[in-house]
Amino acid sequence: MPVESIERGLQMACASLSAATATVRYDHEHYLDGPAAPRPGQDPFRVVTALIAAHPWALAGFGEAAWDAYQPDPDAPAPEGLRVGALRLADHAGPALPAVARFARHGHLLITERGFVHGARSLLQALALRLATAAGPGTVRFALADPVGQGQHLSAFLRLPAPMRVGSNGAGMGGGIAASPEEIEDLLTTLTGYVVEVTQTRLTNVYDSVEAYNAATTGATIPYHVLVLAGLPAGVSDRAAELLGRLARNGPRAGLYLLATVD
Repeated sequence: MPVESIERGLQMACASLSAATATVRYDHEHYLDGPAAPRPGQDPFRVVTALIAAHPWALAGFGEAAWDAYQPDPDAPAPEGLRVGALRLADHAGPALPAVARFARHGHLLITERGFVHGARSLLQALALRLATAAGPGTVRFALADPVGQGQHLSAFLRLPAPMRVGSNGAGMGGGIAASPEEIEDLLTTLTGYVVEVTQTRLTNVYDSVEAYNAATTGATIPYHVLVLAGLPAGVSDRAAELLGRLARNGPRAGLYLLATVD
């Protein structure tokens, strides 16, 4: 698959994800329409405040005092949404609400760098950190690639425990950050092999998703894998573009998602 084709595919996905206002409004309506929906006459902001208190690592701003007492939540739900900022609704005078973009079980998350390079890469770091802290222990592993910064933009995540990084214990990239085209191709090859293994030996033709498998199994569950990539399509060879296209199509069923900035 030529680089131009994967770029077009990524740009189309990015365009759909960039409908920020509609997405954020939908997510907040989803909050208010769910099991915790406010009763008639009840203040919806109070409901959202209660949700933030119940799930601070997923919804609270990083400046909130709750982070002073951070503790991993072993019962945290799957990372189906990520806080991407704050939302102030013009027709409400209450406090800002957490702006949430859908993620696992819904699709990849791509951030356009157009006119927003430094902000996009800072947001990428914040979202990866949010995943690392909000997900239950052992439920998310990270694969890191940063060709534009030679590892600079994602170096903080090398401090994560080795089991949280793809390639630990001598496999694949050794848990480091892929920076050169060769390293990125090797990392994508490792992830492709992982998706094939999960699909053929765990999901087979019985389970349509890792969520279905994990709900049914009495053994080890399948962790989510998140490929964090800074500055697509930099550093992506023709072969890597082909592998990336396969991961974009087949990864979600095996619990693998892309979290990337796109130039």
